[in-house]
Amino acid sequence: MAKHYVSTDRMTPFLMPPSLLDWLPPDHLAWFVLSVVDKLKQKTWKLHGRHPNWGPGRAAYDPEMLLTLLFYAYCTGVYSSRAIEAACKVDVAFRVIAANQVPDHATIARFRAEQAPQIRALFSDILMLCQAAGLTIAGTVALDGTKIRARASLRANRTKKQIAKELAELKAEATKKAAELVSQGELADAEDDQRLGQSRGDELPEHLIEPGSREAHLNAALELVNQRHADALDAERQGLAERTERRRETARRAPRVDPRLTTRDQPTLPEAEADLEVAKEQAEAVKARRQAVEAEAAAQGRKPGGRHPNLDRGVAAAQAQLAEAAAQDAARAAEEKINTTDPASAIMVDQAGRYLQAFNAQALVSSDQIIVGAQVTTCAADTGSYQPMVVLGLANLELAGITDSFDLVLADAGYLSTANLTAAGPPRMIATSKAYKLRHQQAEEGYRVGDPPEGCSPIDAMTHRLLTEEGVAAYAQRQYIVEPVFGQIKWNRHYRQFLRMGEQGANDEWILLAMCNNLLKLYGKKHSPRMRHGKAGSPATSGALRSLRRVLHGTGRRNILRRDVLVAA
Repeated sequence: MAKHYVSTDRMTPFLMPPSLLDWLPPDHLAWFVLSVVDKLKQKTWKLHGRHPNWGPGRAAYDPEMLLTLLFYAYCTGVYSSRAIEAACKVDVAFRVIAANQVPDHATIARFRAEQAPQIRALFSDILMLCQAAGLTIAGTVALDGTKIRARASLRANRTKKQIAKELAELKAEATKKAAELVSQGELADAEDDQRLGQSRGDELPEHLIEPGSREAHLNAALELVNQRHADALDAERQGLAERTERRRETARRAPRVDPRLTTRDQPTLPEAEADLEVAKEQAEAVKARRQAVEAEAAAQGRKPGGRHPNLDRGVAAAQAQLAEAAAQDAARAAEEKINTTDPASAIMVDQAGRYLQAFNAQALVSSDQIIVGAQVTTCAADTGSYQPMVVLGLANLELAGITDSFDLVLADAGYLSTANLTAAGPPRMIATSKAYKLRHQQAEEGYRVGDPPEGCSPIDAMTHRLLTEEGVAAYAQRQYIVEPVFGQIKWNRHYRQFLRMGEQGANDEWILLAMCNNLLKLYGKKHSPRMRHGKAGSPATSGALRSLRRVLHGTGRRNILRRDVLVAA
């Protein structure tokens, strides 16, 4: 029996409509991204500054087209410049955006790196579009961080001693090569003298005598690890400053010299420095009181009572303690490691307890899962990021012309510190322990009522607030505000590793990811009721793009393409 099939005649011309407008449905994400970039023309004109569009040479690609290409690629989980170039050949949506052009992967990678400041400047404009569409930007926001791999291996970490050894080997190798080149030059000169008589020879090029770029890279890494150690000591000194001043006030009233000023068996270097300051203050106070007693006795014509204090005892003990602490600090500093591939990255532990060479990506997210602040840090701990992220979020609102502010900032226990609880800024709820522990405590004790007890510490006051009925309901929002955003970026759109190196490069990529997250939320608000209610993380992509992803993530070519991605990006 004959079958009637749809024709598969591939030789017929115009198999696809000749107009690009007919290639995609009107509500496709590609058209939406194109319309957004068109609305941003007041800012995108800065992208044209790099190309004067006159003079000799091949015509440049339109930077607005490249920007749209980047936005759409990051929205659909395509990040490698080579993968974007490949998609421009086989995926209809990419071909529509690129107007049937195929930009080279090097062009895409250069644009992403060199135009990063201009792309970052569009963040607040996209926030403004989200606000105009009715998405919640201010109000209750949640802050959290996630670890994302750096473009470096854990095996590239070296101690200062190992870096110094490698530098010595590089210098020795460079000196040896220079000597060989000089020797070869002398032999060549001798042959020329014998053949041509008196002649002039060129000097050895300086770049052949000087060590190569590897040495400069290692020196920069060595300088950075020293700077990090010094910054950590300065931060500890600042943290001890208030307490040290109180101890000095107490020392001025001390009746005698105390040779032991700390309860720690092995104080850190800043603690030992503080102990020495207190010891000197104490010795000066005891000395002044003794001089007053002696002066009073001399005026009355008698000998002063009591024993003369041994003023050097406390200072000498503190100085010995400082010398020991300095030696221990030097030993610890020598063992500190830094990654020689990407010195800005750091060793961190992810949620599963695995060690990563990574950056800490921070996000401040509104109740509609709009990222209002994004920043990358090199510190694994979240504590120091609370105040900078809140300030960044408020600054972004101001740049976007949004007059509303944050009614409540929610953060987990990783941000807990007295400084963060008492700092100026919007109202906040920072967990004082793990969420399950708070739930268990509330189930055992019941809801707390009223204000916190008078005179309690900021942490105890926050614990009381978290265990009230209103506090439990408010803090419960944190999980479904910020956690889905990380899931959509890392799981739905498969972003697990930064492609650019350095803190600034990683920060630029994280901000681009945040902008694309906001674009997807805006697209969902306008086009998809299912996404509007938070039930989908990313729009559907074409079958050709899904096929391309399978090829790119396939087992056969995975390692080869990974290397290509790292070279190109």
